[in-house]
Amino acid sequence: LRRVHGQTDEICDCIIGRERHIFMTYGIDNSMNLAQVKKGESAVILRVDAEQSIRERLRMLNVAPGMRIKVIRYSIFKSSMLLESDGLRIGLRRELAEKISVMQREF
Repeated sequence: LRRVHGQTDEICDCIIGRERHIFMTYGIDNSMNLAQVKKGESAVILRVDAEQSIRERLRMLNVAPGMRIKVIRYSIFKSSMLLESDGLRIGLRRELAEKISVMQREF
């Protein structure tokens, strides 16, 4: 991700599968946090607003900017969620999911 002309618009350049995707996020209005994605839907991670150690651990689990993720299911009361990223299933607490900015796109 990078800033364009100092505005809030950002360019996301990522490789999903074997295809390269480049798109504008058009500011914060177009993004949402991971906890807002519905069960069965997919999204692309834009940024992770967490400590460096948490970002590194998530990166090892294929949860990093540019990666496509799918919400498999939520727990009762939506306190945690099960995700799939590049064939790997990951469980996250809601508090951490709210720190991950995503954008839903058709793939």
